[in-house]
Formats: sequence, C-alpha cells, structure tokens
Amino acid sequence: MPHVGSKGERTTGEEDRRLAQLLVERQPEAANLAWRRFHPLVETTLRRMLGPGGDVQDLTQEVFLRFFRKVEELRKLESLRAFVLAIAIRRAQEEIKRRRVRKWFAPLLGEHLDERYAAQIDPVHRQAVGRLYALIDRLGVKDRTLYILRYIEGLEHAQISDAMGISVSTVRRRLVMLSRRMGHMVQADAVLAEYLGHLKESGAGKARGGIDG
Repeated sequence: MPHVGSKGERTTGEEDRRLAQLLVERQPEAANLAWRRFHPLVETTLRRMLGPGGDVQDLTQEVFLRFFRKVEELRKLESLRAFVLAIAIRRAQEEIKRRRVRKWFAPLLGEHLDERYAAQIDPVHRQAVGRLYALIDRLGVKDRTLYILRYIEGLEHAQISDAMGISVSTVRRRLVMLSRRMGHMVQADAVLAEYLGHLKESGAGKARGGIDG
C-alpha cells in the first residue's frame, strides 16, 4: 500500500495524487486515509466560516459524503486538497444561507439567536470575537468566504482561487476592497476598535485580517 499519511497541515501534490488514485480506484483503505488527512481541514473551515455554535460534526460528515461521491469527478489528482476544501466551502455557504433565512422567521418560530460560547474563553475576547463574527455575517456569502479563507484560514491567493473557482487577479482585487470595508466597519464599532487598540498596546501583534485598516 502506498504511504499517503501526513501529519502536516499541508500535503504535497504527489501525496494528494496517490491518495486520489486510491479513492478513484475505490481501494478499501482510501476512505479512512482521506478522513484522517482532511478531517481537521474540513472541521476547522466549517467552524471558522459558520462562527460559534452550530452542528459542525454533522456538517463535516455531510462534506465527506459529498466528497466520496464526487471524487471521481476530480480532473487533477494532485489538487485533492483544494477539491475537498471547495466542497466544505460550498456546504458552509449553504448553511449560511439557511441560517439567515431561519433568522428572518425566528420570531414566528419562537426562537432566539444562539449565543453559546465556551465558558473558558476570556469574556473580553469572547465579546470581541462575537462582534467580529456579527460584522462578517453582514457580508455577502462570497465575501464572507473570501475573508475567512484569507484572513482566518491563511490560504494563499492561488489556493483561494482553486477553492472558489475564480481567478487569482479577482481574488486580489476583491481582497483589497474587502479589507478596506472591514477596516471601516471595525473602526466604527467602539468595542472592536478599543479591543484592537489594547492588543497593539499589549504587544499581542497586529490583528489578523487587515481589520485595523
């Protein structure tokens, strides 16, 4: 059996090609190897795109079910990671749309917004994260996806291009506009503006995502 396991977050194109070949051939060990390699990537992507709360485990399983059904459609075997990521992004975008529609009808359904957060997180940080996600939620689905992939996931322009199916030049252009827009939105939020100021003063480093303008 080819060695395809990897402990790193990023895998080489050759490793992806070998694993993709096993999947296309429906080898018995392929599904388990794919789950072990890409599960952290899929789950992290879903959590960061959807924010706090949500049934991420069920959504992760849905992503892999789609992945296993569609893997034979993969044109470039070495692009397996981008293929998985694209499926996770599409599923997250569907969930974002579904949640927004449900929010519109929440008063009629007797529901309220889910504000559950991990109790161990610092309250000030928790509040800032919550307000940042509220701003991100105001973005369109595509801009939200772009922001998460670049500034939270840390993907390169070419990787985002592959995952979203848009050109690298379009990625760069939209990121410039998106960064400026988010910078204005954050500075207009007194809590976030103050929080970023404290981060800088404490030497915590420059806030990620270009949200400080």
